[in-house]
Amino acid sequence: MWLINTATYELEPFTGSKNIPSYAILSHTWGKDKDEVSFKEMVRGVESSPTANREGFKKIKMTCRLARKEHHLDYAWPKSQRFQDCKWFSRGWTLQELLAPRDILFFDASWTCRGTKQTLRVEISANSRIDVDVLMGTRSLEDIPIAVRMSWASTRETRREEDEAYCLLGIFDVNMPMLYGEGQKAFFRLQEEIIKKSADMSIFAWMALEVNPPLYTGLLARSPADFRHSGVATICDYGHFDPAPFSINNRGVSLQTILYRKTTTGLHIMPVNCKLEGEKAPKYDPHSSRHGPHGIYLRQVGRLDFVRAFPSRIVNAISNDSTTRFQVATQLSTEQALFIDQHVTFIRSPCDFIGDFYLSSKAVHPIGCYDPSQRIIYAGHTGTFLGYFHFEPEWTKEFDTFYFIFRFDRSRGKDPWRYALLSGRHWTHKQPYRAHYASYSRSFFAPGKEMSLRLPRVDDESKAKKVVLTIVPPESREDRTPWSRTVEFAVMDE
Repeated sequence: MWLINTATYELEPFTGSKNIPSYAILSHTWGKDKDEVSFKEMVRGVESSPTANREGFKKIKMTCRLARKEHHLDYAWPKSQRFQDCKWFSRGWTLQELLAPRDILFFDASWTCRGTKQTLRVEISANSRIDVDVLMGTRSLEDIPIAVRMSWASTRETRREEDEAYCLLGIFDVNMPMLYGEGQKAFFRLQEEIIKKSADMSIFAWMALEVNPPLYTGLLARSPADFRHSGVATICDYGHFDPAPFSINNRGVSLQTILYRKTTTGLHIMPVNCKLEGEKAPKYDPHSSRHGPHGIYLRQVGRLDFVRAFPSRIVNAISNDSTTRFQVATQLSTEQALFIDQHVTFIRSPCDFIGDFYLSSKAVHPIGCYDPSQRIIYAGHTGTFLGYFHFEPEWTKEFDTFYFIFRFDRSRGKDPWRYALLSGRHWTHKQPYRAHYASYSRSFFAPGKEMSLRLPRVDDESKAKKVVLTIVPPESREDRTPWSRTVEFAVMDE
């Protein structure tokens, strides 16, 4: 590293942590480029050059004088960043500079010392939203939930977008390359690195702050601003909610934890093992555990694949004893989020009961791909999707069951949906080969306007029910996009 000699104002290099001398740090906000001093301008004789007239050098010169005269330090380093309402508290890089040093002196513009980190701890805590015990070092950063640490940076600004992530490396004790030019990807990378070393699920306890947030997103936040309302979060008792370790893979975040499914919407709730407080925190729900955690909504878009739904909401999690293994996409592009909402099958009329047959909430596969409240089947965002409904006779086993099978394939352009009807006895033979449906879908699935299935009566095959599936023509439906479809069921006596 390089340090400024407080006597000569020259830059001197130091290698190896054991060889670095004690030094003072000037933490200040960067002014206009023309008023600051660059690295290459800090050479012998700089104090007698035109550079010495700049405001930036005047700050460095006074820092060196104070370091040498008051604290007997031979070296100093300026960290580019007034008190309380000053912009120093709104800059990203000054956050770790506030927490890391044991001793900090605060000076005003006339270089009058206004106090120390110790004497100003109450004011600093109020401005930074950081607890006094953390500021004073009596409580470790590791004891603070990730969501709370993120909230400290949620209102801070950086000159470059990537620095929203890079200025937090020390706060989370992670290392990663600093790649200027990658934009928002830097914050996604930071979260991935944090997940690699921490099992704190509060990293998922964020709320999108856009005026019109997307309906679906990935599991990771887009910026520290999404944690603005997570400043008061407490980790819940793991005796009730004890998640297995989670990790990042090429499909997203792999988890094994509790999932509660809302049968009215098809959405799932995943606990994030912390409770938030404040105006944005969910109200107490009598159906949830009073001491249990809050959670987030997920939408199932594949056999084991999920995305986050309604990302501007945090909800109460519901108690559940069983856990599920699944994965959630880390991020979704705007196009992928729209894809989920546009590539759907609408069921025109209620299908909970069709004739003498009913569809139970457990008879949908994958569970969660169907929203009963709106009668919508979601194909997800991956480009291919396969699922089915299983209908059973309501009262007796007089008739066989039947299956409504649906497949989505993006490669078909504006005609991506295919459907099939199968009786229960035929499903018994076909079901083991579901994984191969894609290879013979042209013959198995029908793209036509109508299809029917005959279900003979068990004790008298001369009598039967007929299931009719009608694909509603475009001029008669209210689909949102050309890629969605509307279907209608009917069961009648033959």
